[in-house]
Amino acid sequence: MGTNTKLYKMMYEFPQTTILRTNSKIVGTHTFRKFFSVELKLKWDLNFDDGRKTEVLCKDLIER
Repeated sequence: MGTNTKLYKMMYEFPQTTILRTNSKIVGTHTFRKFFSVELKLKWDLNFDDGRKTEVLCKDLIER
């Protein structure tokens, strides 16, 4: 449970969009600091049998 707390804290402190991709399939979404909330949604494909690694891509959107 402590690891999840750290993850949410880091996502809240650093304004960024987190996209989890597995073989070009989006399985996660984003966080928005300007709304002061953390939104994390996961969608898993149960029929997905490939053993490739999951890439985590982070992009800062609040620089404007």
